[in-house]
Formats: sequence, C-alpha cells, structure tokens
Amino acid sequence: MATQSPAISHARKPFQPYLSFPERLRRRRGGFLLVELIIGLVIVALVMLGAAAIMGAVAQGWNDQDVTRSTQVQANQTYVRVQNALQGAKYACYYAAGDVNGNSAQPGCIFFWQNYKLQSGAILDPYLGEMALIQYDPSTNSLWLYQNPSASSSDPNQMQVLTSQSNFATIVSQFPQQSFLQKQALGGPGIQPNDGTRLQVKGFQVFVNPYWPSAAGAQLPVVEFAIGFKQNDGLIRGIKGMELATSLVLYNSTTLRGPATQPQ
Repeated sequence: MATQSPAISHARKPFQPYLSFPERLRRRRGGFLLVELIIGLVIVALVMLGAAAIMGAVAQGWNDQDVTRSTQVQANQTYVRVQNALQGAKYACYYAAGDVNGNSAQPGCIFFWQNYKLQSGAILDPYLGEMALIQYDPSTNSLWLYQNPSASSSDPNQMQVLTSQSNFATIVSQFPQQSFLQKQALGGPGIQPNDGTRLQVKGFQVFVNPYWPSAAGAQLPVVEFAIGFKQNDGLIRGIKGMELATSLVLYNSTTLRGPATQPQ
C-alpha cells in the first residue's frame, strides 16, 4: 500500500516588521523597566519644579506691586492730612525742626493757631484752646495731630492767653496732656498694631519763615515740611527673617492764611 506524503502548504505568512531586541523584549514583557520609570519621574519632577518657580516669580511680582501701591497710597494720605491741617492755620507760633530720618534730639513739630473759636470782638492773642500741634512720635513711628474738637469759653484751661512772651517750648511739651484735646494719627500705625502692613513715619522735618514772635510786619508765614517713611516689604526670595526695607521722603510747602497783622 502506497503511503501518502504530507501536503506542503504554500500559504504565505503575514508580513512582520523588523523589531529590535529591546522592542521585542518590551512586547514580550508588556511593561516598563525600572530605569525607564525613574527617568520619567525625574523628567516630570523637573518640569513641575520649573512651573513652580515661574508661578512663584509671578506671585512675588504681584506682591511687590501691591506693596508699592500700598506704600504710595499711605504716604499720599499722610501728605494730604498734614497739608489740610496747615492750610487752615492762622499763625505758626513755634516749631522744632526735627529730621526726616528721626535722628534729631527733639522730634519735629509745629505748634500753630488753628482757629478763632474762642475769640469775641477784635482778634488779639490766641487762647490755648485755639491751638493745635503736629508732632512726630518715634516710639510709635507715627505723626500725630493734637487739636481741640469742642471749644468752650467756660474752660479755664482753654482760655489761657498766649503772647509773644510765652515760653512756647514748655507749653508744647505739656500741650499733649491737656484734657480737652483730641489725638489723631496723620500717618503711621497710630494706635493700630505695628505689624508691618502700615507705612511707618521715621521722621518729620519742618521750617517756618517767618514765625511769631520773631516775624516782622504782615508777611504770611511759609511752612516747609518733609516726612520720612519706611516699611518692610516682606520676605526676600522666601528666606525667613530677611526683609527689604522701603524708604521714601515727601516734601511740600504751604503759606498759612494768617491775619493781616501778626498777634501782639
């Protein structure tokens, strides 16, 4: 009996592209090598660090702009308050020059005749209750205005008469303790906590020419003043305890709208 030889198949195998050994190994394994995973994680970490650095720089830029705007706003508010207080003054009776950096032995101040509320008839000499004082206080880094909100002719303290012979240095040193006065912060933290968010006043310098009692004739006094400010801007590059201090000085002058002739 004749044996049959097996049939030979001539069907062509499907085309298989050439694969390198690592590719064939990966297909056979179906995953990633540990080294490949580590490299991928390192790349992702580098990208995230770069993105974080960019976002941090943007945030710091916004913060710097906010601090700058806040500094300018607070400085301008102080400037306007001092200007308004002096523009309504009748005469400057005493001043201590001071210094914009707060280095003078006596803080800068100006003692002026604020109003005529206690006068009756002809205006002669000022009463203590008509006076006001702008004074720098280095202990609070603030510029203060002391004024009388309620003039009363029945108060003997308010009715003290001031003349060119008065000892104004002594009067000014005792003036803030008068019970009829109201204390207002023109600049600086004032009575608020000095937590670094408020612009601090570091000095007040003033000059009056001429001023009573040394003035002669009917010339109206010109008051020149300068206010020094400082503020800590916060952290530098995220280093705790390292702060950047901002300092600026504003200058101005004003002519008092005093009486036609100086007090006697």
